[in-house]
Amino acid sequence: MKNIYITLLLVTLCAVACEQPSRKKVKFPDVEQAMVQLLPDTSMMIGMPLAIERFKELLFISDFQGDSLVWVYNLDKHKVVQRLAPRGEGPDNFLSPVQMIIDGEQLLLHNRWHYTFREYALRQEGDTVHLINIGNIMHLPRNVDKICPIASERFIATGWTDKRYQLLNDKGVTVDSLGEYPSFLRGEKSAPTIAKCMKHQASLFYNRQKELLAVCSSHVLELLDCKPRVPKVINTILLSSYGYQWEGGGESTLNFEIGAANPEICATTRYIYIVYDPNTPKMSNESLEDEKLPWEIWIFDWTGKPIKRIITDKKIQCMYVNDDDSTAYCIVDAPNPRLAMLKIK
Repeated sequence: MKNIYITLLLVTLCAVACEQPSRKKVKFPDVEQAMVQLLPDTSMMIGMPLAIERFKELLFISDFQGDSLVWVYNLDKHKVVQRLAPRGEGPDNFLSPVQMIIDGEQLLLHNRWHYTFREYALRQEGDTVHLINIGNIMHLPRNVDKICPIASERFIATGWTDKRYQLLNDKGVTVDSLGEYPSFLRGEKSAPTIAKCMKHQASLFYNRQKELLAVCSSHVLELLDCKPRVPKVINTILLSSYGYQWEGGGESTLNFEIGAANPEICATTRYIYIVYDPNTPKMSNESLEDEKLPWEIWIFDWTGKPIKRIITDKKIQCMYVNDDDSTAYCIVDAPNPRLAMLKIK
């Protein structure tokens, strides 16, 4: 649902079938079950949650809907204490969807439909967080979808380009491009760029300690080494088989074979966490009751090695995991979006 707004911008075209690959599903050496515990949040009316980040005892939850696009929830007081990122067209307003990153004591906001990226220092006074502007607004190319800082003057972005990644400087200027789109399907390599961009929209997480970048789309996890001047792809992992159809300039229909990952990944210095939906579209399109299989959390280390598969009891929309890999905070369907937690270990 999070990418519907992009799909609506494209003209639906006649489809031409392409073959599905014959691939094995990722196998995990350890499988566990975990029960999700709902947290008190009666004042939080989330419309369409996108991502969760944490600053001290505060959870920041970005929302596609609403007059303000970021909720601030106090874990100690079990309540919403603030709303940030007011929706609007003005210079200090934001348009959905907002990409949000918390890095130490800084909040990074990518105002995607204003094509800007800005860093804010977080200053907490009681229940209130003040956003202090740092530096100038970075104006981004209009073909940028997601962006992630990998150094003080280097940023990597995904978007609508022939190469999968763009390397930007601190002025928002593209200085290099790298990487190819996944091509696990027969004929996918020669598919129109816009179709591949649509299919492989992804989220990014940078591990500053290891200088590695994780990039996850609905069916593919990719790892990049960011130590070289131009980052290098070091591992591409097929999470599950997929298929889509195209003709001419755009993607028209999708046909997932064995479920899909939620591309809004989260990670710690040790592990990468991916929310995985094992239900096929045929199952989920009939009705919510037809989603027979519980949603899962897939854990990988930073080499791409599968570590653990956790089977949950709720549909998870987005998630944050504490730095010690002990607890996850997530938004689940219950049946409306609710804040919850579960123990990882």
